[in-house]
Amino acid sequence: MTSEPNHDHQARNKVETHVIELPAEYYSGGIIPEGEVLYCVAVNGDILKTPKGAPITNTQRRPLRQLANEIENNDFREPEPVSLYELCSIQLDVDLFDKNQNTLNHFRDLVNHDPLMEFILTNKDDRFMSLLALVYHHLDHFLFGFRDFRRGGFRRQAENQAETKAPTKTELLENLAKKLYQNFEGFSVYERTVFLATLKEFKSCLLANMLASVSISPRELAWILPTVNSSSEEELDDDDENNDFAEGVFKKAECMRTYLELFPPRLSRLEQMIQNGESKILEFKSTLRWNIRAGKEDAAMEHAVLKSVAAFLNTDGGTLLV
Repeated sequence: MTSEPNHDHQARNKVETHVIELPAEYYSGGIIPEGEVLYCVAVNGDILKTPKGAPITNTQRRPLRQLANEIENNDFREPEPVSLYELCSIQLDVDLFDKNQNTLNHFRDLVNHDPLMEFILTNKDDRFMSLLALVYHHLDHFLFGFRDFRRGGFRRQAENQAETKAPTKTELLENLAKKLYQNFEGFSVYERTVFLATLKEFKSCLLANMLASVSISPRELAWILPTVNSSSEEELDDDDENNDFAEGVFKKAECMRTYLELFPPRLSRLEQMIQNGESKILEFKSTLRWNIRAGKEDAAMEHAVLKSVAAFLNTDGGTLLV
């Protein structure tokens, strides 16, 4: 007995996508606000939604056309671990500004279990260090005390010839946790999406920060990860295995970079901090010394600002915008 292809099944599985204006029923009260046009993707006539049912929309057609192409190429197969659809789903379905989750203690835990940082702080092999030169260069400028830690012991400062003790591993990781936490607080919703996706896929909060802040390219990431995953020079020399792994890393990182480039443009760090609002490490003041109500300088205004600065210095640090 021979089986014939099921043409009805093939027809049902044919994917057709269109970028259309979001129907009025998806707006509050069923009314489209004047001057506001949102676009969405229709897949075989149905609006494309996240797993939690949120329609994926944008004010521009271009990113949605890219998403539509991905859906058509996927053709109802299981989505890739990292895809534009998965990233849009994280953006819409996950509370990216959850104050209970995004805490300094959470970042301390991430840093203490970061495989890249553990590799860097414990591996002294010159060959591995040369392959990770990009990460070392980034940390030299990003992380206070890292250069001194690498050199070890004491160093002389050119200004006063005073000896300064290098930070311990514990102090260094604490500095990194604070820096990553402060960076994350300044990230947009799109950068937070890439940060979480990278963290989930590659288990490193340091790499997640570098990719989300565009401090590393997809190809550079694909160069770094095989090095970290190699426990010996023999594994590092296994070109076929490392090339396959690196190509998979590149495709995932390239998708995340595409997502950042397609969706709304990046704000400046200052603009993004203002948009995100006040937090434990960010405070706004309308004036430094001028009393707006009295219309004159007021020492009490300066005192209030100094109290905020002192509070940051006595806790985990922070930023004051005046």
